[in-house]
Order: sequence, then C-alpha cells, then structure tokens
Amino acid sequence: ENSARRLFLTNVSTPLEPVSSYHDKEGQQITERRLKSRERMGGFLQMPYEMCVKIMLGSLERNLLPDPVIRRLTRLLLASRLRSGYKPTSELQLSELLNFIHSLREMPIAVQTDKPKSQHYELPTSFFKLVLGKHMKYSCCYFSDGVTNLDDAEKAMLDLYCQRAELKDGHAVLDVGCGWGSLV
Repeated sequence: ENSARRLFLTNVSTPLEPVSSYHDKEGQQITERRLKSRERMGGFLQMPYEMCVKIMLGSLERNLLPDPVIRRLTRLLLASRLRSGYKPTSELQLSELLNFIHSLREMPIAVQTDKPKSQHYELPTSFFKLVLGKHMKYSCCYFSDGVTNLDDAEKAMLDLYCQRAELKDGHAVLDVGCGWGSLV
C-alpha cells in the first residue's frame, strides 16, 4: 500500500526548516519546508512516501532544494526506473514493451485540460504583450543561424510554417493555436 511505502534518502542535506504555512482546499494545514544545505544527515530520512514526494516536488518547484539533493533524488529515480524496466529475458522485455504500447493507445490524448487552459487563457493580453514578440506568436519560435532576438525568431517560424505548408498567394489559412492570428 502506498501509505506504507517509505522513501530512504542517505547522505542528503537536512534537516527541514519551516518556511511558510497555509491550508489546502480540504482545510489541512500545509507547512512548506526548506532543506538546510550546510548540515549533513548522518543516517537517513524516513517518512511516508507520498508525504516525502509532495514535500520534495513542492520544494523543487519553489527552487528550495540544494543541488546535491536534486542530484541524489535524480539518481534514485533513475535507478528505480531502470530496476522497474529490467526483465531477465528478451521475450519478457518485448511483452512489457507491447503492453506499454497498448496502454498508450488506450490512454486519452490529454487529461485534466480545463485547469491549465483556465490558468493561461485567463491572463490578460497585456501580459502576453510583455513576454511575446511583436508578432504575438504564442507556440514556438525558430532561432536559425543569425537570428538573435524574439521578433526575428517569431517571423522565422512563421516563414518556416508557410514554406513547409507550401502556401501560395490566394490559399486560405485557418490559424489555430499560434497566438493572436500572427500567421494570417
């Protein structure tokens, strides 16, 4: 059971010190903690797996984890992934791969799309005018040789779209997901 699993970290910088405290949607008190980077832990850090993951991911997102801790966690995750993917025979490896491919085919293309959409579509256009180039290109840019600024990279990407789509004068274009109609 997940709650019974434990995560053991050896030789990581610790202990945790409180940074801030708040209540989540369910009313539970959440205390954000930061790892003290100069103190070494002699033994190991042991806490319920889900709690540890929540704390570590929250600390990682807030840039509160020292580099040695990030490196150690990365090594642990990679080692765990390698162990979970190891199969003693090629037949078992192939079977595992085919099962994985089947699970991908059955999986929805996108899950929980409403929250991310609302988070960035609710931002005012004035914000995007600050962070995008003059073409207001939302998705991506092309920094080819000699392109050194955002405005030119946006234009280079729009030109590349037209080139790859073999667009000619008189063709109709529906610009979806590129920004504020920058292609048209």
